[in-house]
Amino acid sequence: MAQIAFNARNLVLFASLWCLVCLASNERFANAQDRFVATQNTSIPNLEGEQLGIANQKLDADGFGFQQNRPTGIPGDLEAEWITDSDFGYRRLGTGISFPLLFLKRENGPPPMVRLRFNHSDLNFNDRFGLPSDLYEASFGLSGVRVINERWAVRSILGMDFATDGENNSSDAWRFRGGAFAIYEMNPQLKLSFGAIALGREDLPVVPAVGAVWQPNVRTRWDLILPRPRVSYLLTDDGKRQNWIYTGVGLEGNTWGYETQLGQDRQLSYGDWRWSLGWESRPSAPAGVPFVLGRKYSTEIGYAFSRDIELDSDSEEISLPSSFLIRVSTRY
Repeated sequence: MAQIAFNARNLVLFASLWCLVCLASNERFANAQDRFVATQNTSIPNLEGEQLGIANQKLDADGFGFQQNRPTGIPGDLEAEWITDSDFGYRRLGTGISFPLLFLKRENGPPPMVRLRFNHSDLNFNDRFGLPSDLYEASFGLSGVRVINERWAVRSILGMDFATDGENNSSDAWRFRGGAFAIYEMNPQLKLSFGAIALGREDLPVVPAVGAVWQPNVRTRWDLILPRPRVSYLLTDDGKRQNWIYTGVGLEGNTWGYETQLGQDRQLSYGDWRWSLGWESRPSAPAGVPFVLGRKYSTEIGYAFSRDIELDSDSEEISLPSSFLIRVSTRY
């Protein structure tokens, strides 16, 4: 198989295509997507540990729900992350888009959701371990929700990643991600989750998705589901935008295929646990609505610990020092 060359020109081309796709979408598509989001009535975890769902809100006269301050077009996002250790740092840049397959709308649930993403990771280890510095990940995901009755819903997720150093194009670079969840709504304030998530990591293939989402009041929200449980508190809401602060402890990491200096195809896995404290600004929405279309900005500071790299060549594990981290993201 021909090897794939990843360089600055490829990254610029990818970013340009992403922008063109976002600009090409129109108001008709955006309004249809608002209707799609407004149909969801359960809080459900996705592969990134966020929550997706709508909790019994009242729709406006057009049935589009809440859409304040939202630009038209396909929602896209950008994020940057940096673990600050000078000798064993880690940097990641990512961009993605997501959109519903409106032609597959069903009576007992919203249409499936498609997510496309590209990440570039930099292992700043100063060539100490003979590992590649630049790692790339292109991913495709498809998720769907099936409403069983007023209390039960099921969400399924299926995704594939191509994660590589740009040299290893073998099966080592292909990763499967997925999950299945049953959601039970005990009352408007409390929902329970039962299921599992396949992370696509060689060192940690599957984690349980058993937990709860509890919102005792309009200002406080507890998302107690792996891989990123967190507690959020609403600081301000002027009717147009809300400002939240949040904190939590979760796990991060991935597995990539890479080529050794001797030309052998191998795999490496990076993982860590982290505590984070963050701020998020997003469009205003009724209480209990964790996912809102529109411009969103967030900034996190935190501490990454239990950091390690595992190599499949000889089951070697490399422990890395704990360090502080910074993460910023935006969604349009």
